[in-house]
Amino acid sequence: MTIQEAQKKVDQWIRTYGVRYFSELTNMAVLTEEVGEVARIMARRYGDQSAKPGDDDKALADELADVLWVVMCIANQTGIDLDEALQRNFDKKTARDNMRHRLNPKLTCPPDKTQIVLKKQIINTKIKHRTMENHNHNHAPEDRYLKTIANSRVATDDNLITQQVQQILDEHYQENCTPEVYQFLLNCVDLTTLSTTDSEKSVAQFTQRVNNFDRDYPDLKNVAAICVYSNFAEVVRANLEVSDVNIAVCSACFPSAQAHIESKVAETALAIHDGADEVDIVLNLGYYMDEAYEELCDEIAELKATIGERHLKVILETGALKSAENIKRASILSMYSGADFIKTSTGKIYPGATLEAAYVMCQCIKEYFEKTGNMVGFKASGGIRSTEDAVKYYTIVKQVLGDKWLTNQYFRIGASSLANALFQSYTGKTDVKPF
Repeated sequence: MTIQEAQKKVDQWIRTYGVRYFSELTNMAVLTEEVGEVARIMARRYGDQSAKPGDDDKALADELADVLWVVMCIANQTGIDLDEALQRNFDKKTARDNMRHRLNPKLTCPPDKTQIVLKKQIINTKIKHRTMENHNHNHAPEDRYLKTIANSRVATDDNLITQQVQQILDEHYQENCTPEVYQFLLNCVDLTTLSTTDSEKSVAQFTQRVNNFDRDYPDLKNVAAICVYSNFAEVVRANLEVSDVNIAVCSACFPSAQAHIESKVAETALAIHDGADEVDIVLNLGYYMDEAYEELCDEIAELKATIGERHLKVILETGALKSAENIKRASILSMYSGADFIKTSTGKIYPGATLEAAYVMCQCIKEYFEKTGNMVGFKASGGIRSTEDAVKYYTIVKQVLGDKWLTNQYFRIGASSLANALFQSYTGKTDVKPF
């Protein structure tokens, strides 16, 4: 019997003997009760509770069948084909977890082995494998990653890119120096505080400035988001009164990204629980430099799975990557791993954003959209302080990606002092700093 056949059989039984379905909410309560019955038997048979008469294999089988029955009732009532739903779920899990579980030492080792020893063995095996590849095959990563990169037609001649950026600015920069653009750019700012001296009090005060701006300038659009360290998401959520300003966090061991994936996932999950709408993470440059592309992509995919539908911004740290070729590769790997945005820099360790890096990233975004139909956003960050700087990045995005990207859903600038500069340029009030 297929699941689809079972759904039909349940439906026929309900209509023949059951008069009609219970309401969806009632069936939800019934499902909870049936799962509780399964839990009771499992606790007595496999847990520490003492068994009682009747808690045998048949009882467990009967309770599991009751759970399936109610699940199929709910599926029938809500128009869900469980055959199709289960197949889509398999596809999702295969794409997301095809290597994650096999590389999880908790699953691949006997549970009584020391996990630290096991992890060292896995790491040493990977290093040995890559060393052999380097010796015998010029250290080639898996073909699928190289093929994806090789299929890109984005140019990576650094001198040519510098010329193309300058040409765009010469021809279009001046036309974008308008009050309308200044106001738009203000609405694209991720207002950021990422200081070692940040505290709950200082972050609350920082958030209050956004509230005050909304109150004092109701005719102006506010910033796009407030960006803080992940442990302050709850503070921003508790103090933010503006519904259309998101909460963004820098997570996953920002800015170095040097930590166990378990730590990164836990930190990110806690930030989401505390109210984060968007998550900025740093590309694992260690994996990138070792050409461990599979591990790099798996890490991004796992963090994306952790946050679900919320936006994931992957910071390439272009100042460390340096060349257009490296920036292209990092952009492609990030987008195909689930990044909703690609972002230039942390602004912490290496040089910040450059117009040349932005140009290459936007070209990669454009090509990715043409191949997949998926729009990925662009975020510039690191050293962008003046209105002039912001307009230059706006000009690159507009000329390479087009008007479709000119919304804060797909274009952001991470900064702290820039918001005040844009406000002053728009209003002419050079002595006022609302942020």
